[in-house]
Amino acid sequence: MGLDLQEIKRFIQWLPGNSAAYQLRDSMIKLLASSPRMSEISGFTQDEYVRFVADDVWNIVIPSDRPLLASAIQRCLQPPYEEECIYRIRQKQQEYAWVHARARKIGLLEGYPVILVVFHSASEENVAHA
Repeated sequence: MGLDLQEIKRFIQWLPGNSAAYQLRDSMIKLLASSPRMSEISGFTQDEYVRFVADDVWNIVIPSDRPLLASAIQRCLQPPYEEECIYRIRQKQQEYAWVHARARKIGLLEGYPVILVVFHSASEENVAHA
């Protein structure tokens, strides 16, 4: 299904909580839209978050967790086009924060896959296991 960027942005703004849409371009992940509350998990302001991930969303993922997330993304591109992953992102006040991401491929934009992701903080449950 072909997607429209403006419709993606309207949809993200409509969803409650922490959500974002990303376009997968080769090895890069491009932020297309994020909910106003998306930055809360990282501790950054919305503007800081958008600037931090503007070039590539990989910038916010802890380097040692990138292979785990890359594998989950690849699984999300195959039927049933859904995947979950718990990984760490950089956080403003601390070294990192745990996030639980639920992703679904929703179509193509300019020939590249787009995934919709809903995030939840997983820090409390993972601190006990660290």
